[in-house]
Amino acid sequence: MVFKETFKKLFKLVVILFLSLLLFSCNEIKGNYKARVINWDDSLIEELSVDSLDFDEIQNLPNAPEREGYSFDSWISSTDFDRNTITIKAVYKINKYEVVWKNYDGSILKTDQVEYGKMPNYSGVTPTKLATAQYTHIFSNWTPALNVVTENQEYIAEFNSTVNEYEVVFKDWDGTILKSETVSYGEAATEPIKPTREGYDFDKWSVAFDNVTEPIEVVAIYLQHTFTISWKNPDGFIIESTKLRFGDAINLPSKKPFKLPTENHYYEFSKWIGYTEQMIASCDIEFEAEFIEKEFIVEADTKVAARKRYLAAIDYIDRYFEKYPNEKLKIYHGTSSDLTMLTNFVLNLTASATTEEEKVQIIFQWIKDNIEYDESYLSGYAMDVFKSRKGVCLGQSMLMVDMIKIAGIPAVVADGYRGNIGDVITEHNFNHFEGHAWVLAFVNNSWELFDPLWDTYKPNIDYIQSYYYTSTVDWTIPYYPNINLNVTHGMIEIEGYYFTISDGKINRDASIVFTVNNYQINWEIYKLNSGLVYEDKEKAVPPDGATFTDGYLCHNGYQKKILHSYARPNGQLITSKVYQEENEIIYFQRTGTILNIIGIDIEDIELKYGVLSVNVGTNFKFSHFFDKLDEELEIYYAIGYEGDEVSSLLATVDENGYITTLKSGNAVLRYKVKYPGGDSYLATGYIHFIINN
Repeated sequence: MVFKETFKKLFKLVVILFLSLLLFSCNEIKGNYKARVINWDDSLIEELSVDSLDFDEIQNLPNAPEREGYSFDSWISSTDFDRNTITIKAVYKINKYEVVWKNYDGSILKTDQVEYGKMPNYSGVTPTKLATAQYTHIFSNWTPALNVVTENQEYIAEFNSTVNEYEVVFKDWDGTILKSETVSYGEAATEPIKPTREGYDFDKWSVAFDNVTEPIEVVAIYLQHTFTISWKNPDGFIIESTKLRFGDAINLPSKKPFKLPTENHYYEFSKWIGYTEQMIASCDIEFEAEFIEKEFIVEADTKVAARKRYLAAIDYIDRYFEKYPNEKLKIYHGTSSDLTMLTNFVLNLTASATTEEEKVQIIFQWIKDNIEYDESYLSGYAMDVFKSRKGVCLGQSMLMVDMIKIAGIPAVVADGYRGNIGDVITEHNFNHFEGHAWVLAFVNNSWELFDPLWDTYKPNIDYIQSYYYTSTVDWTIPYYPNINLNVTHGMIEIEGYYFTISDGKINRDASIVFTVNNYQINWEIYKLNSGLVYEDKEKAVPPDGATFTDGYLCHNGYQKKILHSYARPNGQLITSKVYQEENEIIYFQRTGTILNIIGIDIEDIELKYGVLSVNVGTNFKFSHFFDKLDEELEIYYAIGYEGDEVSSLLATVDENGYITTLKSGNAVLRYKVKYPGGDSYLATGYIHFIINN
């Protein structure tokens, strides 16, 4: 028992002693501990002296160093009591970056979060790009090239594009495959040898194949074999040509054949040589017209001839206006201010009229009462007559026609002879007849004659054939079989073609003389040297002797200025104009000539009522195309018409054509041109001009 108590006391003493020693030891090492701060890779960051090995009591730790691709997370510690040391280590967590996968058009396919340093990997649906007609697109890779992740990154899908190829199949009319070919987009297929088909001619392929953009089927198209059926005049001129299929009926042509009359004979169509009814096309055929030659028989009764010519005139203007309806009311004369003035006057004058005939009657009466017949005043220009209130029959008629057209009624000028046509007067004897002009107007659906000078209003056909012998209508000679050409001159229309007549003959040779308002000129030389050219709308070749078919005449340098205002659709030239091109003054005369004016400035020239006008004391020259020819020509100049003594007092002209004006009035330059020693004239003509004080 004593031992036990002694042991307990001894044990307590030992414990007390141990605790004392321990307490003594602790008091001895206070402030002598170490803290080692290390990085993630155990490299020393800093070593600190600390008072405790308890991490929570350690203060003033350094900042954790940066680590690429990582973010600092925390510190962890471990204690080595044997060495009185605490080790504190920086702990990091790896960064994650956004990787965006986009298609070629910028649309987002997928978004991933990828750790730093790892290789991105696309796990979405394979990118696609819609194909076009030209290309097919296949995904190839990403741009930029894939690389380990170090930051946020976008990748764009890239595609390989290949040109599409298409099949082109050539087939015959019955579906037989002629050829099959694979062709790249935009390229052309190569056609096979053109197929043949009995009874047909290959015409074309059904579709184009020079720019292939899709699969196509090209089918051969045929035309049933055709034959050319031609109808020609005896001179070889083809008046009509048609294409017919085998077995088609051959029908007569729509155009009439014609053979030009000669001085003593005219020709009546008889038949088409070789043609029979119910013929069918089986080969190319040319049918030639056969004519019966007939001798001109001068009408014993001139009234019959007068009737025929009048009815031919009506037939011509009906056909002309049917072909050119815009010509019915067209006025070619006058400046815009002139026409405005005349239009206002006519509309005022006829304001009370309610019918076409009332309008014509008012205009007829005004012309009769207000325009004085004056043979010394020869101007035929409508505005000249209107302003001066003077004029001869032609001037009165031209003014009346323009006024009637303004009132909305078609009208034309006709001219010829007026007198008492009796049985004893033949077509060869008009010497004592007066040359005259009158008006035809389309009133109440028929052409009526109006002659204000002779107070003749809508006469019947019996009166007309007794007093009016028509030479021209609307400046054109109306043709009918057995017309006596010996009393005819100017332009004649035969079956839609225009020819010129001089000395009773229709000009048929290659050197065509073309006549406008009785002015004659050598066509070929004019065309080659003055620039006057024929523009044929239908590109048809006129028959031998024809001056022109449908089209316009124009001057090479001045088409835009004169094409429509200077020429009518049938080729007749009309109106007067003066232009200056650089140093050249060009005078387009309403009689159909194109002249240069030399020796005078354009400021000293005016168009007075449509006629060239100069002052007294002017020295100038009208230069024609023949002045520019290399050939030697004889040119004769004179002032005034033959036997006209009045005009010769107004001006003089020297042998070179220079005119000196002396007195005011209406003057005329007359000229004739021929080759030296020749019998016929290359050109003859008159140039009307006005001299002012």
